[in-house]
Amino acid sequence: MSSIEINTDERFQRLNRAPIVEAVVEFRGKATTSWVEEDVRKDIEATLEGFSFLDSQRDYKLEIHPQQPPRHEFRDLGWKGLRFKSTTAEHIARFEKDRCIFSWLGPYETWDTFREIVMQVWRVHERVAQPKEIERLGVRFVNFIPLPQDAADLQQYIISSPQSPERLDVELIDFIHQDRFEVPGHDYFIKIIRTTQSNKEMPDAGLGLIIDIDVYTTTPFRSDLQQIETKLPQMRWLKNKAFFGTITPEERTRLEETTK
Repeated sequence: MSSIEINTDERFQRLNRAPIVEAVVEFRGKATTSWVEEDVRKDIEATLEGFSFLDSQRDYKLEIHPQQPPRHEFRDLGWKGLRFKSTTAEHIARFEKDRCIFSWLGPYETWDTFREIVMQVWRVHERVAQPKEIERLGVRFVNFIPLPQDAADLQQYIISSPQSPERLDVELIDFIHQDRFEVPGHDYFIKIIRTTQSNKEMPDAGLGLIIDIDVYTTTPFRSDLQQIETKLPQMRWLKNKAFFGTITPEERTRLEETTK
């Protein structure tokens, strides 16, 4: 299969009814510095503007002892990392020794705004952890499309929608489907999960269609800003092509409509 040409100059229409409920960027890379909670928190608080401390997280392991009656025990594995929350929006920055995650929750604005905060968070983590290489970089967008109560057919929403078995007149209740694709000529994988479920963040929205798109690197690369600044737009392009190639033209038109 020939290499895919990634065109980061391609413009995608901004949807007035954009269904994005969470956007995430994750960096994984082994820290080369000591990882002491008090020192790490002090360093992050001194440099991470627009965020305030949310909580400190620990790792636990559930152990089941095979005796009569069985005994369950949680073992504390120690301090894991810190979370910070944006002072103006539902943005979460998570710092762990060997990874850094930024999550944008709630109404999504623009890629430029999102990328700017991602890079801000990454620069703080890079200074504190000083990884020599990034083992995995991931860009993940979760979309939630509300469905009417009588939506028994998903053909009007997504291409290659689930079908009932031939010659069996049954009604679709729910489904989950996962695909993983390799991008020819590039070190990227694309994982697409399509499923139906209720939106935990919007319980009043009822049942909806989830389109979860995760684009991630397949090989480690040197940790420097130039490489990250090159890869992020490419991964965003792949994410957009995957999303618009998953929904139907009719659904795209609906999402383009102006909200009232």
